[in-house]
Amino acid sequence: MNSLNWIWQYIRPYRLRLFIALIFILFASLISVLYPLLGGKLIDLVVYQHKDSLLIPILLVMIVSTLIRTIFRYSYQILFERIGQNSLYQIREDLYQKLQALDFDFFNHTRVGDIMARMTGDTDAIRHFISWVIYNILENLLLFIFAIGIMLTIDWKLTLALVLVTPLIALFTILMSKRAQPAFYEIRESFARLNSMVEENISGNRVVKAFAREDYEMEKFHKHNLDFKKRNMDSAEVSKKYLPVLDSLAGTLAIITLVLGDIL
Repeated sequence: MNSLNWIWQYIRPYRLRLFIALIFILFASLISVLYPLLGGKLIDLVVYQHKDSLLIPILLVMIVSTLIRTIFRYSYQILFERIGQNSLYQIREDLYQKLQALDFDFFNHTRVGDIMARMTGDTDAIRHFISWVIYNILENLLLFIFAIGIMLTIDWKLTLALVLVTPLIALFTILMSKRAQPAFYEIRESFARLNSMVEENISGNRVVKAFAREDYEMEKFHKHNLDFKKRNMDSAEVSKKYLPVLDSLAGTLAIITLVLGDIL
């Protein structure tokens, strides 16, 4: 929660843009859920009831709704990206200003790679969270709520059967998150060590050449680079373990729909 409060202080100056983006997400999500209903009406009225005169009007409504949804999606993605970039700019400004105010003791006990990782990778991760993660969470949450609401009006029994699977999806998502968090932390630490080693090697390049230590430095770089690769592979192992299960559960939803839809 403290992290979110800290991020909010950088988002707060752009509250109006954020509010507009949230409105766009709301309408885009609603249109996305209503679109399949239009397709259902097209099949029921035109194909089965042979009301051919409704074909063009329904198609036009579907085309217009698609265009409107696309405009909404483009607009809120741009708004969130601008908020993220502006926040990133201010965060880096504050970080650099803080670095200038720190004493020698801090730099004596802190690796240069850690500072570089904080100024680049970590801050970009914050931008990614603001520009992409926030609106994806909101978009999917609204889609889920709207979809459940509409599905309940169509067939509450089928909806209940589908909803029963979602706790399993949530459980495996939480488990994957708990495993992924330390893996990504190790990636960051390894990246900081690699950054620090490269920076020190470049700044001390003349000393390395003067003592003919190129082979030693290459070997040291190889070890750091190999460790960074291993940390990323460990992260991929987490994804490999949980993502197939999540995909299978998502496929189960389709199976439940087909089987129970035929029975009910």
